[in-house]
Amino acid sequence: MPFLLCADFSIFPDDHVLGPFFTLAAMDFTDVPGGATSFVNETAGTLALQFPEVGLDVDLPPLAIPSKIKLRVGAFAGPFDISALDAAGNVIASKTIALLNLFHNVGFGQPDIDRLEFRGGNNEGMIASICVIV
Repeated sequence: MPFLLCADFSIFPDDHVLGPFFTLAAMDFTDVPGGATSFVNETAGTLALQFPEVGLDVDLPPLAIPSKIKLRVGAFAGPFDISALDAAGNVIASKTIALLNLFHNVGFGQPDIDRLEFRGGNNEGMIASICVIV
């Protein structure tokens, strides 16, 4: 029976360093080399993972149903892009988070998503949670 699996950053204290590589909820998070280290930051009353401008890559669990991905994200210093890639590394969907200073619920419904890439945000792109159905 399928269930919802979430990487939820509200379980960590403010300023808790997690990067440059960690696993949470069977998702592998990797800071793109050359940037700051991702950490949990409380912003707008929400604890979320703050990632570097150069980016963050998230490999989804191998058992995830790739057409059911839900995210809660926020841009606080500039817009950022989220790309959904298949196992071959092809971008199959993308979203730009441009509305600043608040968190948004976004989702992807394309089949075969294997990985998410986050780029931009002027070092203040935030991920409160990523949920997949497994």
